[in-house]
Amino acid sequence: MTIYQVPNAIATPASQTICSATATNIALSSAVSGTTYAWTVVQTGVSGASNGNGNSIIQTLTATGFVSGTAVYTITPTANGCAGTPITVTITVNPTPNAIATPASQTICSATATNIALSSAVSGTTYAWTVVQTGVSGASNGSGNTIVQTLTATGSVSGTAVYTVTPTANGCTGTPMTVTITVTPIPNAIATPSSQTICSGTANNIALSSAVAGTTYTWTVVQTGVTGAANGGGAAISQTLTTTGITPGTAVYTVTPVANGCIGSPIDVTITVNPAPVVTATPASEMICSGQSTGITLSSTITGTTYSWTVVQTGVTGASNGSGNMISQLLTTTGAAIGTVVYTVTPMYNGCAGAPLTIQVTVTPKVTMTATAVSSNICSGETATITFASSLPNTVYNWNVVQTYATGASNGTGTSISQMLTATGNVQGQAVYTITPVVNGCEGIPVTVIVNVNPIPVVTANPSSSTICSGTATNIVLTGNLPNTTFTWSVIHTGVFGAVSGSGSVINQTLTITGSVPQTATYIITPSANGCTGTPITVTVTVNPTPEVFGTPLRTVICSGDNAEFSLTPNIPGTTFTWTVNQQGVSGAFDGSGNGNPQTVSQQLQTTGNAIGTVTYTVTPSANGCDGTPITITFTVHPLPTADIPDGMVCVDAGTGSLIYGYPMNTGLSDATHDFQWYFGTDLTTVIGTGSSYTATQAGQYTVSIVSTTAPGCSNVIIVDVTESNPASALNLYVNEAFSNNPTITAIVTGGSGNYQYQLDGGAYQTSNEFTGILPGLHEVHVIDLDGCTDLTQTIYVIGYPHFFTPNGDGYNETWNIWDLQDQPNAEIMIFDRYGKFIKQISPVGEGWNGTYNGELLPSTDYWFTVKFKDGVNKEERIFKAHFSMKR
Repeated sequence: MTIYQVPNAIATPASQTICSATATNIALSSAVSGTTYAWTVVQTGVSGASNGNGNSIIQTLTATGFVSGTAVYTITPTANGCAGTPITVTITVNPTPNAIATPASQTICSATATNIALSSAVSGTTYAWTVVQTGVSGASNGSGNTIVQTLTATGSVSGTAVYTVTPTANGCTGTPMTVTITVTPIPNAIATPSSQTICSGTANNIALSSAVAGTTYTWTVVQTGVTGAANGGGAAISQTLTTTGITPGTAVYTVTPVANGCIGSPIDVTITVNPAPVVTATPASEMICSGQSTGITLSSTITGTTYSWTVVQTGVTGASNGSGNMISQLLTTTGAAIGTVVYTVTPMYNGCAGAPLTIQVTVTPKVTMTATAVSSNICSGETATITFASSLPNTVYNWNVVQTYATGASNGTGTSISQMLTATGNVQGQAVYTITPVVNGCEGIPVTVIVNVNPIPVVTANPSSSTICSGTATNIVLTGNLPNTTFTWSVIHTGVFGAVSGSGSVINQTLTITGSVPQTATYIITPSANGCTGTPITVTVTVNPTPEVFGTPLRTVICSGDNAEFSLTPNIPGTTFTWTVNQQGVSGAFDGSGNGNPQTVSQQLQTTGNAIGTVTYTVTPSANGCDGTPITITFTVHPLPTADIPDGMVCVDAGTGSLIYGYPMNTGLSDATHDFQWYFGTDLTTVIGTGSSYTATQAGQYTVSIVSTTAPGCSNVIIVDVTESNPASALNLYVNEAFSNNPTITAIVTGGSGNYQYQLDGGAYQTSNEFTGILPGLHEVHVIDLDGCTDLTQTIYVIGYPHFFTPNGDGYNETWNIWDLQDQPNAEIMIFDRYGKFIKQISPVGEGWNGTYNGELLPSTDYWFTVKFKDGVNKEERIFKAHFSMKR
């Protein structure tokens, strides 16, 4: 058996520190010859290490960060198949330092110091630099963490100082870097001109320059009595300056040059600003009509300013260049277009011209227009549309309107007229528009447009609806609210024949239906007048079927007092029957109606005389307002046998009871055609007579039964009441209120039992026994009994006296007396003169007084008298006094 020595491993060096990106160099050896080596590696913060084998470890390692990393190799020796104990070798890898310049480069002004801070990502790094300077002085080599050196440009252009900086850390040198410092020279400022005098409202013009190329300039300004100056910058100062008053002002500019961020020394530039006049035009612009003059007043803020103007006119004549304080020129357009005149006014004061002012005058020619109505005739409620056109743009149109029998039109302004017009009545309305074109306040020639407004026709149907019977004609009268309105109609119908569309003023069409159910025809009627169509209306016509009636009486020949009876039946349920009667010699029949099914008619008929009468019933069926064909039913009515026998009386002597005369009762009927039976009192079984007449001899009730011997055998019963009357025995007459203005006669009848009537002087009979208002004189009173039993006559005087007499020998009225007292021969009449002297006493039955006294004629005058007489029913003695006249 061979026993081999376990090999060992020796690393030379046992550990190592290297810079990043450099190679390891570890030699491996052993006390045992023939030993081989294999290793594994763990690297931290390092890259580049890898497992391997060999007699040396040579690998380029790089730190992966800015701190040191390690690569730990574990080396295992092997000899003769025997593995020795592993050893470890640690390689420390330091990172390569970098250099960071902040800032990386720098531009500074001449005579200022640099300020470059140096840093690295690797802690503990140190820095050294060398420098190359061009056009600069003050730079030098050195080391440290900051480069702070005052550099000065040696010319008028920028110079440079280039620093090369090398970093070192942990014995490792990093890559050098360069930092370039640009040193800019300090600029100066030159103003050309260095000062300036200008007019207010004009711009200064100061050119700025410097010995240093690329210099820029900024300025601040202090202005006194001036506006328009402002702080700014640039190669020139050009600002329009304006004085704030009427004296010169100043603007002092302080100019600072800057080149490459370096500020030079400031300089001052003074600008003197003389005031410039400002012109004001009143008005500032003007619009006039062709043929008018301008009226523009010129003024300024500075007294003594003068003005001149130039003119450019387009489409206008009359404008010219000029000067003065007022522009007043008559301008006229040369054509139909709007012209313009532009005045450019320049104010001048102390050699300074103010800013020119342009004044535009617009000259408007007389505009012409056209107005076109879409329609000159419209219907009420439509819109009147009138469009305008003008010879000039921007024309404004003003209109006023006069409307007659129309509303809706109104005055207005616009580019067209669109107004809804309504006729106010049933005549054509009218709106008369007068349109005036206006451009820039200048009126053109007015134009008149007339729009006629036709009222809307309205149709009225009479009737507005209708119900007719089948087979009859409609009669729908159409009227309109406007003259000459025409009407057309269409019709919608169901089950109706004869309804057709048409036109006219009357719808007269015979409509027919079949069946027993009503049908309708609806007419749609449209009115038209003057091209305007009115709102249609509808008229519905209901067509009802025609009803029929059936009826036959059981008998048509009846007696007076019997009922005429018949029954009516319809063909349409709900039919109403209306009947009229024509009765000849008959009463009791009357018109009527009913809707029974069947309908029974029963009426009691009476003949009005002794002749046969007839009643004809005309029955008309009606259903739904339609009358069917009438039928007639005639009844023959035979009169009841009758006699006109008035109640009467028998005249009987009251003293003896003997009959003076009886009361004949005559039926007036023929014995050949009638049978008679007479009864007395309540005994209706004992026949006291069978003839057509009978004479009553005593008071009581008489009954006669009469039967006609011809068909239909009508019968009747007549009752006659007979009373007893007694004649009067005497008649006495009495006068009351003699000599009064209203004397009366009273007739007194004694005895008798009749109903008396009284007659005076052959006049009319009366039931009163007193007569009034009787004239003086002889009167006759006649008394009769209505029953004929009494007939008495008597005479009597009514007392009066003559109011004058004339005893003049002519044979007339020669004496005075109270002649009406002749039935009282004992009456006493005494005559006196006016002084109460007794003249004469006379008797009413004598010759009277002849107007003498003791044989002597008395004078004509009034004379008085007294009379003593009897008066009244009781013949009472009375005295009456009065006077009368004697006339010769």
